[in-house]
Amino acid sequence: MANLICGPVFDKLSVRSKEELFAKQIVIQGILAIQAGDNPRIVESKLLSFLSDTERAHLPAMASGGGKDK
Repeated sequence: MANLICGPVFDKLSVRSKEELFAKQIVIQGILAIQAGDNPRIVESKLLSFLSDTERAHLPAMASGGGKDK
């Protein structure tokens, strides 16, 4: 019974915990860069360095600086 219910629940919770920790680390790095007075382009490149190439490819064009405002 424990292997059917508790095992998968534990696996899912551990994955979500790791994802949440990763997201918090990115936010902290962004806040520290802004507080240090870094240029927004530098902040963006620092934060994008946390993501893999496939994750960056899924970002909208506006988020990666490729879009233009009308």
